[in-house]
Amino acid sequence: MRGITGVAAIVIVVVGMAVLADGVTAASSSQPLPVVYGAGGHSGWQHGTIRPGVIYFGAGGSLLIRGLRWQSWTQNAAIGRGVRWADSCVPTCAAGNYARSPVEVTLSRVRKHAGGAYFTRLLLQWSTSGKDHKTVIRWFRGDGTVPSWS
Repeated sequence: MRGITGVAAIVIVVVGMAVLADGVTAASSSQPLPVVYGAGGHSGWQHGTIRPGVIYFGAGGSLLIRGLRWQSWTQNAAIGRGVRWADSCVPTCAAGNYARSPVEVTLSRVRKHAGGAYFTRLLLQWSTSGKDHKTVIRWFRGDGTVPSWS
């Protein structure tokens, strides 16, 4: 009789853990993931995107990230890799050449707009000619102007 009671107790514990795990998964998946604005050629508060394939900075296209592949995208941060395209703007930006380099992209600092979460900080890390580079770009809301990465 003791053996049956012990097995029953183990079954109850295992079933309880499974129900708890389902509840945690359902709770975490019910909240929408943060989006990133300014991706895919869109500007301002239009077309917030999850896991975009490209991010443009500014209207001139002198800096962009293409071929983005995302390793993770959570409520707090997103990490991906792509190719950084930077225009030399020599002799002018229209006639310049693009330098390409692999880049790691990290999105963070979640804020709210119109009831939805979005990322406001973008960290780029890349190497050129054996030298490591890092830059932080922020989603700037401006004062009555169209928000953008700056």
